[in-house]
Amino acid sequence: MKRLLLVEDEADHAELLARALATNADEFTLTTVGSLAAAQAALTRELPDLALVDFHLPDGDGSTLVAAAQGRFPVILLTAYGSERGAVEAIKAGALDYVIKSPESFAELAHVVRRALREWQHVVQRQCAEVALRESEERYRTLIENALEAIFVLQDDAIVFANRAAARLTHLSGQELTGRTIEDFLRPEDCARARSMLRRVAGGEEEAVEEEFNIIRQDGREMLLATNGVRILWAGRPAILAFANDVSARHRAEVERLEMERRLLHSQKLESLGVLAGGIAHDFNNLLTAIYGNIELALLDLAEEDPVRESLHEAARATRKATELTRQMLAYSGRGRFLIKILNLTELVQEMAQLLRVSIAKTATLHLELAPALPCTQVDSAQVQQVIMNLITNASEAIGDRVGSITLRTGVKEFTAGEFDRSRLAEKPEPGRYVYLDVIDTGCGMDETVQQRLFDPFFTTKFTGRGLGMAAVLGIMRGHKGAIIVDSKPGQGSSIRVLFPALADNTSAAAESAVVPVEAPLPRLTGTVLVVDDEESVRQVALNFLTRMGLRVLCAADGQAAVTLFRQHATEIDLVLLDLSMPKMGGPEAFTELQKIRPEVRVVIASGYDEGETGRRLAGQGAVGIIAKPFQLQLFHAEIRRHFVTP
Repeated sequence: MKRLLLVEDEADHAELLARALATNADEFTLTTVGSLAAAQAALTRELPDLALVDFHLPDGDGSTLVAAAQGRFPVILLTAYGSERGAVEAIKAGALDYVIKSPESFAELAHVVRRALREWQHVVQRQCAEVALRESEERYRTLIENALEAIFVLQDDAIVFANRAAARLTHLSGQELTGRTIEDFLRPEDCARARSMLRRVAGGEEEAVEEEFNIIRQDGREMLLATNGVRILWAGRPAILAFANDVSARHRAEVERLEMERRLLHSQKLESLGVLAGGIAHDFNNLLTAIYGNIELALLDLAEEDPVRESLHEAARATRKATELTRQMLAYSGRGRFLIKILNLTELVQEMAQLLRVSIAKTATLHLELAPALPCTQVDSAQVQQVIMNLITNASEAIGDRVGSITLRTGVKEFTAGEFDRSRLAEKPEPGRYVYLDVIDTGCGMDETVQQRLFDPFFTTKFTGRGLGMAAVLGIMRGHKGAIIVDSKPGQGSSIRVLFPALADNTSAAAESAVVPVEAPLPRLTGTVLVVDDEESVRQVALNFLTRMGLRVLCAADGQAAVTLFRQHATEIDLVLLDLSMPKMGGPEAFTELQKIRPEVRVVIASGYDEGETGRRLAGQGAVGIIAKPFQLQLFHAEIRRHFVTP
């Protein structure tokens, strides 16, 4: 039911108007007041759905109430004196309708009110729609202008709109962008692809397209943009709405991620092969320990003129060669046992010069460019010699039957982290001063694919893989915390640089210490030794060596058994010969348990490869020596004898 407010100061007119509406009592409720003030008071209590207002009131005219009603409820002005001008003025003032008081108009009043209410409903709806439209436009304008994504509208190949993000992206204002074409920002080689993209979208061939382009900004900076576009109508005409994001950082991160992933996969592959090589070498070393040890024991028992001695010597030579192969496998795995000393790389190359010259092809010439005042480095001389020999052999094979040259160059240089990024080792050394050796050849060169596999075991471009030469180089350099840098192109030869940490300039090379041979027969010793090794053949060789020296021997197959045996004979055992890699309880754990039983226990480590931090830690905890596998009788006896007093 609609609420009506009647403002009429003449009582008879008010009665006639009320009577005209009374026939529709189920539609309307009528409140009647006789002055402008009374009307304003009524409005403070409740707003009507429509007001019928007399134009001439005792305290003012109806136009005042029309002004007060603006936008809140409709007003129909009533007057006894009608004119066209009055109607126009009333509508201008904001009245919805204008009624001249007469019997005829009173009879039609209900119809006029209904029509006015309908019109007002349309007015309200239109006003709401306009407000909603303005708010919507403002929201979308706010969204577009504050979007982090650059947004363009292109029409007839030119930019007709660009948001603030687009201005920031291009370093141009929105006004400067308007009228430009996308070709103003693209590299020439990308223009054809961009035109094709716009043509496909504008022609309706594709609903939306996505492309990446390199653009050049106003400040000259180049960046990679990920773009996509859709077809729209702009000002009633076809256009393209385009979005652009700077993905330069993401692209660089993706490239770096892929490179790291490639390096990780390569590192994991090498690590897996290294673990395999190390495991095989460890077991093989134990077998060689048994073979070589028994050969030496047999030689001790044979007369000098016995013809069998020559066969045993030949077997011993073959065993030593097999030991060298084991060292290469351990070097590849990074677990080779290094005998570290201070040396000068230039002097080492000079000592090897004659051997190197006879090792290369006759068609190749060797040139030496050696730095005279090179700082020393701390390395394993034999392992570095192996690196040099393997690199020379590789260079010689690259030259083949052609005439060529190989240059060996030494030097010292400060290297940065950026330079070490090119190292073929996954582990990058710290920036600093390093001595280096370059092996440069004029051979066939290598493409990137070959370079990536250069240090893989048994890889070759010549024929079926022959060994672990370059793979051993990788392992040795990894063990020395060095680096390997390769430069090569097909048909342009190769340059391989190996780097070792440089020592202070005043550090001098260490002198060689000779091994004193043991006389035969072996001097007799007294005491008890506990031999701990999981390989029975190794235990047996050690047992035979030690009993030949006159020592009493106890044997244990693992760390747990060793601890139990040591606890039973703690006061009798003078020395423990301890393997590090064993089941149940390893050497380091067993060593700790032995010290708990007797803190001053003397332990000699028996190992086929460098145990790195483990070996150094045990040495710091009281281990008194290390014996390398396979055991050589003279070296074995010399190490054991150090810990006993000869009777």
